[in-house]
Amino acid sequence: VAENIFIMDVNGGGIQQLTSGTNRKIRPRWSPKQDRVAYAEFTSGNSAKIFIMPSGGGASIQVTAPDQNHSDTLGHDFFDNGTKIIFARSRLVQGGSQLYYKNADGSGSSLLVPNTLPYAYYPVVSHDGSLLAYRVKGPNLAPGTPEWILVHKVGTWQKIAEFPLQPPVPGLGSSIRGISFSRGDDLLYVGARAADVAGGGDNRLEIFSIKLDGTGQERLTENTAPDSYPSAVPAP
Repeated sequence: VAENIFIMDVNGGGIQQLTSGTNRKIRPRWSPKQDRVAYAEFTSGNSAKIFIMPSGGGASIQVTAPDQNHSDTLGHDFFDNGTKIIFARSRLVQGGSQLYYKNADGSGSSLLVPNTLPYAYYPVVSHDGSLLAYRVKGPNLAPGTPEWILVHKVGTWQKIAEFPLQPPVPGLGSSIRGISFSRGDDLLYVGARAADVAGGGDNRLEIFSIKLDGTGQERLTENTAPDSYPSAVPAP
């Protein structure tokens, strides 16, 4: 099934198609200056690579090159003033995922992000470029443990916080679907399944906000349609 990237005005007008072709292209992310868009494209079966293109349209460049046993589809974001990109590379056979980074122009090798845990998904960098947040399955990766969110300093990659979401999020299974820093970088928005929503499965996905130390969790949506992959614009 073809799936392409579009941009539009916040009022729903001015729709412009950026990509074309029959491959699936997902998870668009703006660069810090909004002059480029990064996205993942499925180029072979379940394997996806990350591409970057001008936000006004034009030629794409391939940034990552996973082999046939890996895929770069579980989240990515720009950092270092847009010169680098951080991404989650998953193992298609064994399962699991780890965070890597690479030059955003496609040059150089993909390097493992220090001090981050395996089974990491949905990496997102704060609008000021100083913090990284991502999701892991359990603090010690033990079976049956809840998902946690970790926050690191960008550059030193030192961990500064880790916390699970609080009820009504079930805390078990693959619940979290996307993370975003708030406009002022003082909160995280998280898409996650809520235990008290009828319908089960992804119909339980709602949007929550939570402080960077894991306190002050608030539920922002409540409906039986999936609410996921939140994204906030930076402060002016």
